[in-house]
Amino acid sequence: MKNINLYISGGGGAQDSLLLDKHFLNKIDKKKGVLYIPIAMEVDKIGFESCYDWIIETLSNISEGFIDVTMWTDLYSKTWDDIKDFGAIYIGGGNTFKLLNYLLKTGFAQLLKKFITNGGVVYGGSAGAIIMGRSINTVIEENDKNYTESRGLDLFFGHSIICHYNNEIDNKIINYIQTDNNKVIALPEKTGLHLVNSEILVIGYEPAYYFNLKGEIKILRVNIKYYYDEEKKEICNL
Repeated sequence: MKNINLYISGGGGAQDSLLLDKHFLNKIDKKKGVLYIPIAMEVDKIGFESCYDWIIETLSNISEGFIDVTMWTDLYSKTWDDIKDFGAIYIGGGNTFKLLNYLLKTGFAQLLKKFITNGGVVYGGSAGAIIMGRSINTVIEENDKNYTESRGLDLFFGHSIICHYNNEIDNKIINYIQTDNNKVIALPEKTGLHLVNSEILVIGYEPAYYFNLKGEIKILRVNIKYYYDEEKKEICNL
């Protein structure tokens, strides 16, 4: 898929994603505003109000100018005309299976892909990042309601994504690779990626990690650009 301009974060707090968030805000048209979609969250009695407070505080604290944030919690009946003029779309964390199945059920997944292919910027945090990969079975333990869909939007060259990474889950990732037979990009909470077409920039305080089909691990270092080599079917140094 061409014209990709995608940010994914490892799912930490505002301080963990600070460098990635600053990069994101510097690359979007803030005058057009940001569409925020927090529907992966399990909400309490006050609904999504706390989610809105969080995104406003997170982005406003590092924005050089005013940034308008619109939050949607109901995606039914949304159309291309509703989203095409936003400067960016930000998809928050929570339950990955709940998020993906809702996006597919409402048809918003196709709108999201159209937004991306038309030059729109999308940011995915945690669950919002994992759905950008080939499969969300990297977090199969989140499928607590027998959701039937697990194929993601597949925007990372056929790779799957896992967030909140540390080396204690290496065996879990290797088991996933052996079961689903595809490669994995693993993001610690203090790490994010910026994908532009086939180029990947690692942004954050820790490296990202790339697991191939043999379970071998390649370190993707911060502030280094990588690219996907179509011939080798591998992520390589630029």
